Amino acid sequence: MYSKLGRLALLLAGVSLAAGCVDDETLTTPRRAGGDLFARYVSIGNSITAGFQSGGINDSTQLRAYPVLLAQQAGAGFEAPLLTRPGCRRLLPRRSQQPA
Repeated sequence: MYSKLGRLALLLAGVSLAAGCVDDETLTTPRRAGGDLFARYVSIGNSITAGFQSGGINDSTQLRAYPVLLAQQAGAGFEAPLLTRPGCRRLLPRRSQQPA
């Protein structure tokens, strides 16, 4: 029913699965204090990472970007290179949320 190659593949898969179930004490993860995880925080990304919102970017939108918020929550030091107002392109005006 199975070819020799198929049987060999099943045998290798079974041996691999069985070998993965071994309890090995040398593969434990290192324990870190909470602050050590974010001892150094670097953010790399695109325009959304930088704080681009409503068709533009300035210092107020950059301070609400997710890398800045993440660093604040983690208690990590993070300096965002802020653009002073008016920034790059003016932000689009807010539309009223009231129904017409």
